[in-house]
Amino acid sequence: NISNPSYCSGTQTMTNSSGSLNDGSGSSNYSSNSDCKWLISPGSDKIIHLSFTQFLTESNYDFLRIYDGPTVNYPLLGSFSGSSSPGNISSTSGAMLLHFTSDNLNEDAGWYANYYTTSQGAAPCSGNTTLNATSGTITDGSTLDNYVSNTNCSWLIQPSGAGTISLSFNFIDTEYGYDIL
Repeated sequence: NISNPSYCSGTQTMTNSSGSLNDGSGSSNYSSNSDCKWLISPGSDKIIHLSFTQFLTESNYDFLRIYDGPTVNYPLLGSFSGSSSPGNISSTSGAMLLHFTSDNLNEDAGWYANYYTTSQGAAPCSGNTTLNATSGTITDGSTLDNYVSNTNCSWLIQPSGAGTISLSFNFIDTEYGYDIL
């Protein structure tokens, strides 16, 4: 008795604050002529962070498109095909739509992703700040959540009479190659 995988179909809505999703093929290849959607919608006060643990589709024919909102009418965060992992992708709102399509030829192993959410409530730093104290703490304004997109801050450390200034970091975690301290 052979058990066939449960391939993707229609639209699945995911409202949990974290979870995993995939093309539905399990250990088999995905099916031809797939046209499936996954709506991650945990709440409007959340930002969704998506990361891939597997990605292999027929290059230039089978696509996973990811949108920054609940429908394909929202901004496209990326269109992915082939063997290069999409990496880590984050929404700017409380909804993210994944749309997977395949043609009628050559199926592959497919994709698998995990997601988690953070609150949009982080108070970002802003503008230029001059620090005159002989000691203190500097932060980007985030707490347990990620920092806010498009943040641009600077700090001038200028204590009166100081000959040298030393900095030590308790924690730093930014998007490599894009977000720079």
